[in-house]
Order: sequence, then C-alpha cells, then structure tokens
Amino acid sequence: MKNISLLCLLSNSVPYVLSETLQESMRKTQEDFQKFLQHPFWIIVFLIFCFLALWQISCFLRFLFSRLFPKKNVSAAVWTGWDILFFTFFYFSCFIILSSIMAYFLPFFSKDKEYFFRLLVYWTVHIVSLVFLFFFLSFLPGYDKKSLGICPLGHQDVLGAVLGYVCFFPWYLFLFYFSHLCCALFHLEPKVQDVAQELMQSQGISWWFSVITVILLAPAVEEVIFRAFIFCAMKKYLGVVGGTILTSVVFSIMHQNLLAFFPILGLGIFLQILYEKSQCLWACIIAHSLHNALTLVYLLL
Repeated sequence: MKNISLLCLLSNSVPYVLSETLQESMRKTQEDFQKFLQHPFWIIVFLIFCFLALWQISCFLRFLFSRLFPKKNVSAAVWTGWDILFFTFFYFSCFIILSSIMAYFLPFFSKDKEYFFRLLVYWTVHIVSLVFLFFFLSFLPGYDKKSLGICPLGHQDVLGAVLGYVCFFPWYLFLFYFSHLCCALFHLEPKVQDVAQELMQSQGISWWFSVITVILLAPAVEEVIFRAFIFCAMKKYLGVVGGTILTSVVFSIMHQNLLAFFPILGLGIFLQILYEKSQCLWACIIAHSLHNALTLVYLLL
C-alpha cells in the first residue's frame, strides 16, 4: 500500500498538459497555417527547401544503414496471408471474449476506473495474442524465429536504431506540419488523439501504467505484428516496396487520427526500412519506443 501511495504522490506531482490546452495549441497552429496559405510563393519556397534538406538526410540515412548493417541471409517467412487473416480473427475474438470476462469478474474496475480497466484489457489481450502467435508459428513447417527478426541484439543494432531515428526525425516534423497544412487547406479541424487525451487526464497508478504501456508494451506488440508478422508475409506477394507501403498504411490507419496519418505513415516506412536492413526486431522496438517516449515528453512539457 505504501508503494501505491508513493506512486500516486509522484504521478500527481508530474506536470501534465490538459487535453483542452493541447487542443487550443493545435487550433492556433492551424490558424497560423491558414495565414501561411495566403502566401503561395513562400509555400513553394518552403517545400523546395524541405525537399532538398530531406533528400540529403535520406542519402545519409541510406549510407548509415549500409555501413552498420551488412547483408544477412534470412529464412523467408513460412506463414501466408491466410495465416494473417486467421490471427486477425483470433485477435478480435480474444478482445471481445476477454474484455467481457474481465468486465464480469472486475465490475469495480470496468465502471469506476474505466481507463485503468481498458489498459488492463489491452495488456491481457496482447499478451495472450502474442503467446498464441508464437505458439501457432512454432507448428508451421520450416519455421525459424530468425525469420521474425528475433536474434541477439548487438551494439550496431542499437546504434542504428538511435541514429536512424535521429535522421528520420526531420522527416517526421515535415510530415507533421504538412498534415497541418493539408488540414488548413481543406478547412479540417485537427483533434487531439483519444489516447493522448486519456493519458494526460489520468492520475495515480493509471498514469504510470499508461506510460509503461506507451513506451514498452505498445512498441513491442506493434513491431511483432506489423514489422515481423504482416510485412514478412506481404512482401512475398507484393515485394519489399509494396509490402512496406501496405503495412505502413494499415499501421497508420490503426492509430485512428487524421492529423497523424502522414507522420505515422512515415514512421511506419522508416521502421520497415530499419527492419529490412537490420533484420533485427529489437532495433525496431528500440526506435519505436524512443519515438513514443519523445512524443510523451512533448505532451508533458
């Protein structure tokens, strides 16, 4: 009980931004971009400058990955598109069944602590789903865990993940402001993502639980499912480029936020390139965790 009280005290002392404040900040940014649209010449200059700068960054990122990650011979995925559909059916069935069971046996959490309850469901469903996925794959003929990118983590993988994300970050900023520009052009009002709203409004142990979820569990689950499982199967049908685009689009749509579609699409493409070059799932998880941690810091400042 003392530990829980200490956690509550610490979480209440952490400064956090209310969703209304963040929404107002986004609205002001939107108004600035609407004023910017009145000067098409400077828009063109801005886009040309960004293109040249990002092209140089992309060239350096390609050079960096070529130096850090030598080519590896990796076994092709033995699972197929039908296996992806089967896992998707299991995942949603698991979510419905487990959430119903937990709501029945934990009525206090499901009613009075709804956000904490949904976090608990999220952890339970994804842990069960991952255990089932690895159990299912182990029965496929010719399965090798290295085909998922599960291999020892080397210092080059860590360095490639961190430096790669640093190089990608200007791309992310450009896509973020490009999304604002598109919203201003089509008179769309950006909204704060529901996950961000709930995290900023949470307190006590729910706040710490959500932070751990965002930084640790969510990146691990999403990288296993999207980068290792779905992409490895899709590239057999669509090739590396087609598989990367399809997986990244689905990855972005899953986050259910119009303003964040292009930035998260770019993040998905970067993580896919990192996975393809390094053939190490841990590197993708590190880069994804770093991104989520920096996003969380931005929300709290």
